[in-house]
Amino acid sequence: MITKFQTENPKQKIGDDAYYCAAELGSGVRYCLEAQLSWQLRSLYGCWFVTVKNTGKKKCLDVNLRLPHAIRATVRHDREKDPSAIDITEVIHLGELRPKGDCEVIAWADQHLSNYDYASVHVTHESGVGKIRGQWRNDRFSYIMGPAVKAVGVGIFIFALWFTVLQVGFWFLTPHAQHGTPTPSPNLSSRLGADYAEFVAGFRKLDGRDREQEEYLAAAVGKEVTWDVPFERAHTLSDSVFFSFGLNSPGAPVQTASLPLSQRDRIFAFHRGDVIRIHGRLSKIDAGALYVQVTEFELLRQATSPSPSPAITQSPNE
Repeated sequence: MITKFQTENPKQKIGDDAYYCAAELGSGVRYCLEAQLSWQLRSLYGCWFVTVKNTGKKKCLDVNLRLPHAIRATVRHDREKDPSAIDITEVIHLGELRPKGDCEVIAWADQHLSNYDYASVHVTHESGVGKIRGQWRNDRFSYIMGPAVKAVGVGIFIFALWFTVLQVGFWFLTPHAQHGTPTPSPNLSSRLGADYAEFVAGFRKLDGRDREQEEYLAAAVGKEVTWDVPFERAHTLSDSVFFSFGLNSPGAPVQTASLPLSQRDRIFAFHRGDVIRIHGRLSKIDAGALYVQVTEFELLRQATSPSPSPAITQSPNE
């Protein structure tokens, strides 16, 4: 057949003619081979290679193996010299397996097999179900995500690792000297050591230097404070009570405090000018202002000429 084909189709330059000639040769070889096979073998498209092992210390009885699309198989137990061939319909009855024994199975399928068929492989025995350990056509990540996605993921990982190493090396090689005029600030540990007047004075020293004032306030956000402040007025907004203080200090970055609504009656009992001690944490309103989230407060001294207590007011949107 091949000699006949070569005679009828002399050697040519690689191109369309060579492509079609090769395809014709393959078709001719397949036709000659199939003519020598039985009709049962012509319908086989896939093959399973399985080794069933008894890893326990007891004999397994009534062992059955299910292989999707399998129609014919050869079975050979470890103590048998020759395999036995049987016709099946996906399920192969293997019988008994001695402790530490195994059984080799080769099964042919009438359909093309894929990795999806692997999930349908089962082995059972009288006491339960066996464990399946398959050899994948490629690794599981590629099977799930695809080779292209895997290649992109590996590339991104390598780039990220290289970039991180480069950044760490650059950080160690770069001197970390401080430049510019240091910004004065109070004791900014977990607790703000400066009282209210000192904090406002430190902010005002930076007048005309907006960026440094913003950095000054940003460093204070989240710090705990204990301040003695003059009470001015209060109002409710949604589920909170807000009161103002220090209005006799124009330009102060902190002039407001908030309380839970449950403290409304206590705070509205104060008079304008009363000095109260507030305990709380500084929070940010915007780049140029903060407020105090008060957790506790107490009256230190009353105003010398108290004004009437403020009426309870609510915001229009409440």
